[in-house]
Amino acid sequence: MATFLHNISGELITELLSENDNVSVKSISIANTGSYKTYVDLYIGTISKDGSAATTHYVYKNYLLHTGENLTINRSIPGKRGLYIKLTGVVTTSPTVDVIIN
Repeated sequence: MATFLHNISGELITELLSENDNVSVKSISIANTGSYKTYVDLYIGTISKDGSAATTHYVYKNYLLHTGENLTINRSIPGKRGLYIKLTGVVTTSPTVDVIIN
């Protein structure tokens, strides 16, 4: 079952929606809730068994999200696609963001 609210912390790849959720996305909001800037990779793709990205089609790559900044993406993403996020902290290895999917 699809989850539309996410609290994400750390520098791991996080699956926001799986390919099996079959959810069409209309917009995504990403808010930096941490104390430092963070780089955001948001992409459509698949994850291999070892947890690495197998295929990626980037919506954003290396987007620098400032402290307290909110990024709103008004793009439709068709269902039957996985949606993933990867954070890279600028000062810390524990960047945090909140993600809301509509």
